[in-house]
Amino acid sequence: MKPEAQLKMHQADIRESASVAHVFGQNIAAAESFTANGNDERAYIYCPENMKFVADYSLASGLNRFVIHESAHQPCDDKVPGTGLFQYGQWFNRHETWASMGRPWMDYLARSCYLLQQGKFVADILLYYGEDNCITGIYGINLPDIPSGYSYDYINPKGLLQAIRVKDGKLVTETGMSYQVLYLGENSKRMSLKMLKCILSLAEKGATVCGTLPEVPAGMNDDNKTFQKLRDRLQKKMAGENLAKVLRENHIKPDFSVPGDDIKFVHRRLPDMDIYWVRNFADHAVVADMKLRTPGGKYLEIWNPEDGKQYSTDCFIHESGVSTVLDMAPGTALFLVVKYGGTPAPGKPGDPQHSLEVPGPWTVCFQQGRGAPDSVTWETLTDWTASKDEGIRYFSGTADYTATLHLEKALDGNSILSLGQVHQIARVSVNGTDCGIAWKAPFVVNIPSGTLKEGKNTITVTVANLWVNRIIGDQQPGCKQTYTETPKKFYRADSKLLPSGLIGPVTLLY
Repeated sequence: MKPEAQLKMHQADIRESASVAHVFGQNIAAAESFTANGNDERAYIYCPENMKFVADYSLASGLNRFVIHESAHQPCDDKVPGTGLFQYGQWFNRHETWASMGRPWMDYLARSCYLLQQGKFVADILLYYGEDNCITGIYGINLPDIPSGYSYDYINPKGLLQAIRVKDGKLVTETGMSYQVLYLGENSKRMSLKMLKCILSLAEKGATVCGTLPEVPAGMNDDNKTFQKLRDRLQKKMAGENLAKVLRENHIKPDFSVPGDDIKFVHRRLPDMDIYWVRNFADHAVVADMKLRTPGGKYLEIWNPEDGKQYSTDCFIHESGVSTVLDMAPGTALFLVVKYGGTPAPGKPGDPQHSLEVPGPWTVCFQQGRGAPDSVTWETLTDWTASKDEGIRYFSGTADYTATLHLEKALDGNSILSLGQVHQIARVSVNGTDCGIAWKAPFVVNIPSGTLKEGKNTITVTVANLWVNRIIGDQQPGCKQTYTETPKKFYRADSKLLPSGLIGPVTLLY
């Protein structure tokens, strides 16, 4: 199965669990996360940057608590990467090469989950998926055709019978959820008499019902004449078959509106604010007009789950919601927060106007005990796998890069250090001041005001790659010393090495 198809199956599965949480009043939907099969040379290839897509895909589907796979007991520090669950990972433990720099990744997941556990989920559509199949059996590969800009929850017979009632024409629950449309999925062609009576009752009480009209009774004991009589009554009450048309005719505007289908969203509502989580799944930047259906807002703020920063953004507040220009780099996830009172956050600082490349030479000190020399000096940055030194070519672990940048004067205000190309994660310090960790493209860190001084400035970049190259190095013919122990031989001597190290260019933006 292709990865995209697997993700779609997981999306249906996750959304079903999240729907149960929403309908029955729970604020948490948890799932085993990042489970990987290391066969076919996929072992130890995972790091925060390449796991973010799966994390965000799960958040978009309704997940808001990650149960990370796995952490097999590692009793020894001299046997790395160490024991495992045979071929299964993600190998999440202290022996990961990037473990000491994993905190920002954990913070990103924690901030995202925390905000997505607040308030109530907002959805317009309640999708009934029938009685004789499971979610992944129906929507495992082809997800339901829901118009862009609308959220939905799944509902099964038990939920519809026990948790849903009609109030003011809306489908509501005792736990505070509210839906505007009951959509009968394609699996509703066969329906039990019990469920037909339930749905007809909701329609006759004023609920908007649309989608697939039941055709035949599902139960052998269901009376066909009674079924057909109730079916005809439901047909007269149904708003139509086409969901998009029903939404339009009932003046139910999109909750989130932006051109295209690349931006996914999740909406949570609190008494004093509305929180929209949005993510750009395109491989390019998206700059487009955006509308949020949140009437009555006073301010629009952007909260960044990567660093926790909050800032106000320009917007237009009108009777039906909030409008602004959405500008998102590829792979970016943000929280758009509409506030109904209080004081707005400060505006976003302006972008740097100047740049200065950090020149060589670079002194590179490698982690000891992994086969590389203690240190080397490079005039230009290069991929470790291009080195003629086998200890560097097959090295896995961390290495400290140090270079000197001379400035004619001290720099006031915050500056940015752009690391260029990095494999796979990096920590930066400038003149002994910790400037943070860059764990995904574009690999930039902020340098606090007052850190850069006139004259000599020492820049240190600690980079960690992945275990793959050292495992491959240990398979080389005539290898006299090995440095890794794994539960299975995942790689061969001729397996492809992964790009590693700080490739750059490293540039100061100020």
